[in-house]
Amino acid sequence: MDALKCKLGFVNCFSVDSEGRSGGLGLLWNSDLGVELRSFSQYHIDVHIKIDDLMVWRFTGLYGHPDTSRRTFTWNLIRTLSSIEQLPWLVGGDLNEVLHPHEKRGGRDRPVSQIEAFREVLTECELRDLGYKGQRFTWWNGRGGNAHIFEHLDRFVGNDLLTHLFPHLVVQHGNVAHSDHIPILFESSNFQPMPRRPKQFHLEAMWVGEEQCERIIEQVWSERGGNRGMEDLLNLIQGCGQQLKIWNRHSFGLVKKKLNEARAELEKAQFSHSHDPNPKGLSQAINKVQLWLEREEVMWRQRSRIQWLKEGDQNTRFFHSSASMRRKRNTIQGLKDDQGHLTEGAQRDKLIVDFFEDLCTSTT
Repeated sequence: MDALKCKLGFVNCFSVDSEGRSGGLGLLWNSDLGVELRSFSQYHIDVHIKIDDLMVWRFTGLYGHPDTSRRTFTWNLIRTLSSIEQLPWLVGGDLNEVLHPHEKRGGRDRPVSQIEAFREVLTECELRDLGYKGQRFTWWNGRGGNAHIFEHLDRFVGNDLLTHLFPHLVVQHGNVAHSDHIPILFESSNFQPMPRRPKQFHLEAMWVGEEQCERIIEQVWSERGGNRGMEDLLNLIQGCGQQLKIWNRHSFGLVKKKLNEARAELEKAQFSHSHDPNPKGLSQAINKVQLWLEREEVMWRQRSRIQWLKEGDQNTRFFHSSASMRRKRNTIQGLKDDQGHLTEGAQRDKLIVDFFEDLCTSTT
């Protein structure tokens, strides 16, 4: 491993020796990272990675047991590691299992129970697959014709804390000539800022039921005349949007900020109440926190577009995670041109413009 470390240009390494010709794990890193070893075995290396003196996240390199009859050992190992602490957590490696039937091509079908066991442990440990860019399969048995087998065995999974820490993360599937597995790369920050556009107006669900919201709409529609044709209708909607945005800025502002302010006021009220009882003031502070908690939940529920949970379930963290993942899914990182080449950044944008120009100028 030391020879490989030097050849690849790394400064530090930690390795777990193989047994015979199978197995063996290695972790290599440079001095600009603070890496602290937490635990290891024949099948895993678990470390803390320090970004600075305040921020720490966790990485576990994992090798799934190659024997399907002992695959439960790997899932129980993940459960044990998950129970130790709550940090932003990245798990990656050759897990020797697929998440979906379509992640295997050729050979016998993967038993459903085997796939379900993998899904179950990810759900229990609040881990989710982080997706990928590139080819679908990460392993090939090296055979051709009807004897070939392709599978997606290598992947990265992470928890919500990780996706919040690295909102623009990307998993890239690479290429290799002399291995049955392809390399997979985790990029913690792969963000190309898009040109800022005017923020589109959306009616916030948390405004519904507010008397002032109703008054603003009524006032705009009563003050602005017109014959209510299509142009007048669009102007009325635009006018309502402008007035509602101004009202929202002053009445709601940043929901998270308002919630933190309400919590600070509640903390002061509770402290004062313990010395000089003031039930009315304490009740008002409690109600104010509850009001902003409900508004926060409604806001993230709307952004996540999750409709199947009941109002008042207080699943703000779940809604926030769903909205973040939806935003990530909706981000177009790259597009393939007519020759099948992947384009990104300005080339991707030009490809979109050219497509619609051709579409709009073409004749039938």
